[in-house]
Amino acid sequence: MNAQHISVFQRLLSGMVCANSALLEKKTIGYKERCDTKRAIYRQALAEKKAAGKTIIYADECGFRAESYRHHGYAPKGTPVLGLVSGERTRTTTLLAARIGSTFTAPCLFDGGCDSACFNAWVETYLCPQLCETSVVVLDNAKIHKTLRTRELIEASGAEILFLPPYSPDYNPIEHDFANIKRLREYKADITIDEIINMYH
Repeated sequence: MNAQHISVFQRLLSGMVCANSALLEKKTIGYKERCDTKRAIYRQALAEKKAAGKTIIYADECGFRAESYRHHGYAPKGTPVLGLVSGERTRTTTLLAARIGSTFTAPCLFDGGCDSACFNAWVETYLCPQLCETSVVVLDNAKIHKTLRTRELIEASGAEILFLPPYSPDYNPIEHDFANIKRLREYKADITIDEIINMYH
């Protein structure tokens, strides 16, 4: 193969690699149960709130296991990467937080799962002091978010609630914060969740 043929071959190969790279983008996973009509209605409602000058506040909770570990590792080719984790059932730590614009705020960390009483205590103590007449609190459809007490607390602050469409966590930006915190924890297993949240916050 002469130099001219090699040059043509390299261009063809480069084109194939670029084409395949475009096809091999990371898959975005969504829930098949979600409803496109409800998602469109939500997007329209959200756009109207923003156009009216409302401040959008996203809130949710996230659970952490007592033990964290990295899901990937590096080793010479052909050598398995082994890691040991506990097989025992461990306690859960819950983080409640909100996102206002680009600000991650009102973090509250406690042992155990989150029920409506815990959620409402957080709303009253951490979230409501940051609410006003122009605030719109976006929540998912978890039962603990739909109690009468939750609505009373938020509306007493002058704010209103906008619920996400079912099976649509991709519409809640705070999910990215939770994912980032969990990722930090995987790589910094020697420090506490509190310290990681303080670093992130």
